[in-house]
Amino acid sequence: MKESKPYDAVAEVRKHRKMFGIIHWNNPALFKSKLKVAREKYHERLSASNMES
Repeated sequence: MKESKPYDAVAEVRKHRKMFGIIHWNNPALFKSKLKVAREKYHERLSASNMES
């Protein structure tokens, strides 16, 4: 399958869920903060790719 996006936020969330699932089970605030960072990273890359186009 051809990758059409420079950054895949869904894959990033899945990666974090797999890596930190047990840790976040007991600390949802930590998981929320990591999702926020992933969302900000996605928006930065999205805006950078829009500037290139």
